[in-house]
Amino acid sequence: MITRMQGLKRKMETLQEEEKSILSQSRKRIEHLEDLFGIQSLVDVKYDRWSKTRLNRLLVDHMLRSGYLESAKQLAHEEGLEDLVDVHVFAQCQRIAESLRRGETKEALQWCGENKVALKKLHNKLEFELRMQQYIEMLRAGERTEARQHAKKYLTPHSETYQSDILRAAGLMVFPPNTDAEPYKV
Repeated sequence: MITRMQGLKRKMETLQEEEKSILSQSRKRIEHLEDLFGIQSLVDVKYDRWSKTRLNRLLVDHMLRSGYLESAKQLAHEEGLEDLVDVHVFAQCQRIAESLRRGETKEALQWCGENKVALKKLHNKLEFELRMQQYIEMLRAGERTEARQHAKKYLTPHSETYQSDILRAAGLMVFPPNTDAEPYKV
């Protein structure tokens, strides 16, 4: 019981630190917007400074979206924009995307677990698709028993929502990995 309480305490402390960070970041972003509303004229020197900050913020955002993470980090650091851009979010996305390219679903599933409520509200099927991919890879590797257990645990709870996908996936059990039969052909 004490171990569980200590674990809960650590989780709460972590959440509190995250909330403090988010609050600080939000304050800086609000201050940045308030600076704009305090400027009376577009010819004011303050507007030039604010516009330069905005342009750099947009450049960092573009670099992040284009995959230039290190360049974006460097520009954000040099210009003091760390609180005005979401470098850590893009870094996490890039890490997850790279792990998926390697065929690993663990990080993406962990992210899905952390964001389960938001994904459910959006009716997003990312977690289901990842679980389906795990199932397919198990069958491809010849691990039929594990695949059946995996499907039972992770896919069948979604049978009402994704019935046709689950039925199609169940057909994979019948065919060998190197089949020429459509839609199971690789």
